[in-house]
Amino acid sequence: MQADCEERMRSLVARINKLIQIPLKWEAALSPTKPMVGWGYLPWVSLIMATGLAFTSASNILARNGSPDAMYYYWIGLVLIIVPVSIRFVSTSLGHSEAIGILLAFGVVSYVASYLRSPIVFRGFDDSLHWRTASDILYSGHLFTPNTMLPVSPLYPGLENVTTALVNMTGLSVFDASSLVLVVSRLIMMLALFFLYYQLSNSARIAGIATLVYTGSSTFMYFESQFGYESLALPLLLLGLFLMVRRTDLQPAVRWVWNIILALLLFSMVATHHMTTYAFIIILILWVCTDIVAVLLKEKSTSPFWMLVLLVIMVWVWAGAISTNTNSYLSPIINGAINSFLSLVAGQSSARVLFRDSAGEGAVLFERVIAITSVLLLGFGLLFGVWQWWLSQKRHALVMAFVLLACSYPLLPIMRLSDGAWDMAHRASGFVFIGLGLIVSLGMIQFPLPSKFMRSRQIIAVISLSVIFLGGVFAGTSPGSRVDQPYRPASGPRSIDSQTVLTADWARETLGPNHRMAADRTLSQVMGSYGMQRMVTNLNDKVSISGIFLRFKLTPSDYDVITKADIRYLVIDDRITTVLSTYGYYFESWEDGIVRYTPPVNIEVLRKFDHVPGVSRIYDSGNIVIYDIGILNENP
Repeated sequence: MQADCEERMRSLVARINKLIQIPLKWEAALSPTKPMVGWGYLPWVSLIMATGLAFTSASNILARNGSPDAMYYYWIGLVLIIVPVSIRFVSTSLGHSEAIGILLAFGVVSYVASYLRSPIVFRGFDDSLHWRTASDILYSGHLFTPNTMLPVSPLYPGLENVTTALVNMTGLSVFDASSLVLVVSRLIMMLALFFLYYQLSNSARIAGIATLVYTGSSTFMYFESQFGYESLALPLLLLGLFLMVRRTDLQPAVRWVWNIILALLLFSMVATHHMTTYAFIIILILWVCTDIVAVLLKEKSTSPFWMLVLLVIMVWVWAGAISTNTNSYLSPIINGAINSFLSLVAGQSSARVLFRDSAGEGAVLFERVIAITSVLLLGFGLLFGVWQWWLSQKRHALVMAFVLLACSYPLLPIMRLSDGAWDMAHRASGFVFIGLGLIVSLGMIQFPLPSKFMRSRQIIAVISLSVIFLGGVFAGTSPGSRVDQPYRPASGPRSIDSQTVLTADWARETLGPNHRMAADRTLSQVMGSYGMQRMVTNLNDKVSISGIFLRFKLTPSDYDVITKADIRYLVIDDRITTVLSTYGYYFESWEDGIVRYTPPVNIEVLRKFDHVPGVSRIYDSGNIVIYDIGILNENP
């Protein structure tokens, strides 16, 4: 009996050994072709991507005119952009020059596809907030001018500093200068990702595929193309990681030069974005810890300990001297997300409805299938990638840190089920995918299959990379945000039209800047940026303005809010009474949890100010009205 068991164990061990050897046999049978010299297929790939960009441009025109065919053109455009890139990066003939050229072209095309939604003026919420900070720097000539719509924005002026410097040197508008800065930032991101992955893998194919996997992040296509501080800070983070890895291979005599460059880069990132800096600290902590493990395994030490210390000191000094209120700004957001997630896990709250906004608009079946499939592909890719990393016996400390970072990915789809945590999951994907890209690429390239399945493997890899990219696009934005759409009230960028911009221009030119005003979410964005007004918000003024607008009659508490916040003007757009808000609220986010708007706001509620003694209607565009309520501060 015992001999029988021993024989079975030997047989099992032999089978496992045979299974483990499959990747080695597959790689030996692969016989890769010699990489192409020069630009290779770059011209053809660029031509196809340009055709895809033309389709996305056409989709914006069609959508603007209300055509139901707009999204078909959009989908075709995205496929034409990603498929030729994927085909070349899974090819064994891919050369370094071709890979770099294709990635640069892809970076530009992916940015322009986002830019085409609004090629004349900022309409995104974050874009407008940072536009105001940049404009304040230009008009005042100094930094850290208060921005009530986003109080932390002036405290991290790296992006605005670069933009305004370009404005002063060239005479470009803030919009045009910011577009140029964002294009360069996207190119830095693509190059830093590729060279970082290449430095860790010593393979152009793995580096290219890992970079393409990264583009499946829900933030890549649109969030990291907006005029927001992460759009510059994240490329700085990636560039910093690459320089740190490259620095370990240099002679000690020249490392001091790299140390100076890294110190300047770290300071630039600290002065640009808080969350990116915190994410970098987490990555470096993981790297320091895994380096200890690597040294115990007889690997070369690559610890970034002193760079971590330097970065922490920079953050501490900046927080103490400049950004003193950052923690008070971030703490409620982070705590709310964590509590919402824990409440979901504990069964105390229900899951949010996926692929549908508060107004009931949702993604079509095709987009839902692609988004869910991309999550499954990334999950399987992570599993096989970790397995292949384990078999490889290569224990570079940063790769181990990337493995740990990638293993946090399964939390992101779960967090998206929570109303309060989904936005944090969305924003975190831009950092988690740094590790996930490399690990998933290992699973794709080195998944054990016999050589006779090589052609099938390449086809599956192309489809998988395309689905991952498309899934990130569909998960990262709602259908109404991907292309320019007809005007719709209470719907973010779609709610900004010529009438709202002209109203803001009138307020800036006629009333002058920095008057204390209150308005709905969209008008606060426009009046606070293009109108240069001092908008009253709960975030900055610690008062709730919703009751002033939403009650049929002003109450003593409303008068108290008006007096406490010293509100001089109210701005009202009657069109918000015609539809439900896509955000679930009109004025402040708390409304979504208390007031379920079915039907929308009653227009008589907004018109009550016509009957309040002493209140003057000083502007009327037909839909947008500005009331002067200064008398209510004197005689409540």
